[in-house]
Amino acid sequence: MTGRAAEGLRVCVSPSPDEPHLNPYLTQLYNALAAAGAPPRPFERRTLLTERLDVVHVHWPEHLVRWDERVWVRLLDVVKVLTGLTVARRRGARLVWTAHNLRPHERAGSPLVRLFLRQFWRRVDLVIGLTRAGVEQVHQAHPRLRRVPARVVPHGHYLACYPPVGDRAAARRALGLDPQRRVLLQFGMVRRYKNADGLVAAVVALPQTGPQLVVAGAVVEPDLGRELTAAVAGQTRVQLRPGRVEDAEVTTLHAAADVVVFPYRDGALNSGAAVLALSLGRAVVVRDTAVMRELREVVGERWVHTFAGGADEAAAVAAGCELPGEDERPDLSALAWPDIARRTLEAYADVVPAARAAS
Repeated sequence: MTGRAAEGLRVCVSPSPDEPHLNPYLTQLYNALAAAGAPPRPFERRTLLTERLDVVHVHWPEHLVRWDERVWVRLLDVVKVLTGLTVARRRGARLVWTAHNLRPHERAGSPLVRLFLRQFWRRVDLVIGLTRAGVEQVHQAHPRLRRVPARVVPHGHYLACYPPVGDRAAARRALGLDPQRRVLLQFGMVRRYKNADGLVAAVVALPQTGPQLVVAGAVVEPDLGRELTAAVAGQTRVQLRPGRVEDAEVTTLHAAADVVVFPYRDGALNSGAAVLALSLGRAVVVRDTAVMRELREVVGERWVHTFAGGADEAAAVAAGCELPGEDERPDLSALAWPDIARRTLEAYADVVPAARAAS
């Protein structure tokens, strides 16, 4: 379903294209779908009830409900969202879920969140996984979804999203880092499962001649933020840079780094931050999982280094692994956005009848 076949396809997406600070992954996906003839429209509950849609494509279903509001608002949101999805599907729309996570990072233990997600997954008509292994994990966690079609559409690259990576020495000067020592970077939103506290402790335990570490990103949990602040106090080799990172600083941080480390306690279904690092020409250290082995198949062993134990092993691998040259770049052609859009539209075609898509 590309070109003329995709023209007129009515696709409603969440998060919506007009959201502030939209993830660059989504910006590129939506632009690529529009270029292929299927421009996405914003997810609105009114649209589900009143417009004839072909596809409702949701990435993070937990974002459809205002969980920080009063209980009655949350309950009303849950009812309205589920009712809207039910009505849209009865009118012919197909519900597509891209499985970025098996469960939400926050509020996963809330009974209302669990109820909402169970009802959402019962309505899903198509699962899009970012890796083959990710689809298998979804099926293990949610056996009912084995009965609906599943497609693999990989996470696209970030080559056009950020300013070019500049000179490493200049970036290190700007960040106050020693220009002669290896620099490890942990980048992205800081959550407990990402094990930044473990990586800080592991780097601090290395000899004084060991690498430097920068942890950069918004800290979601206040307790964790306080723990990290205390852990880096007085440490000259570890920098904590909490808060939202602007685009220019994203490139400065990666320019300064030799390698980007993801010492997660458990394996993830994907890592957009790892794809970002590769897009900016930096090798990554990730947990040895089937998902990350697929990423290594795409870009090569020199760019994806793995560990199997704890943060101490991740730090040791990052400190000692052989890395590509500063000016080398991985081949990310398999993650190009025109192909991502084509594969997404082909996934839609699994559940949207051709006659309806062309009508």
